[in-house]
Amino acid sequence: MFTRATLIGLSPLLLVSMVAGCSNDNGPFTDAEICRASVATALNKDPSIFSVDDVNGKLVYVSYHEQDSWKHDIYRCKIEGAQAIWATVKGPWKTRHTDDQLTFVINDDKLTVVDTDAAGKQSKKRYKFAQLKVDTPNKSSITS
Repeated sequence: MFTRATLIGLSPLLLVSMVAGCSNDNGPFTDAEICRASVATALNKDPSIFSVDDVNGKLVYVSYHEQDSWKHDIYRCKIEGAQAIWATVKGPWKTRHTDDQLTFVINDDKLTVVDTDAAGKQSKKRYKFAQLKVDTPNKSSITS
């Protein structure tokens, strides 16, 4: 039977275990790579057509060009825990209950992005690290 002294004695150990279990270890993936894959998944596009334009603190800016129409779209993204939150460059964050939610799981060199719609229907896209590797952009901030 546990006594109060035993529980107090275990508290630091439990706290360390809980904190260790909540680490934000993204393995080999950077926030830029996770954002690139997440926005591509949300838009049902191949991540190879997306460029990482800027990383400004926790914000990642990705874009793509549509070859046929010369359309150039820019998106913002940020990683919060195991969730990728995104928006158009000037639009509101996609955080309403009616918006699709993007979460991700990392297993070694594989990233799985799960897109869950408001009704709970999920679609998953899996990417290998080599598919997403990006260099940090050298451009100045695109928001200036």
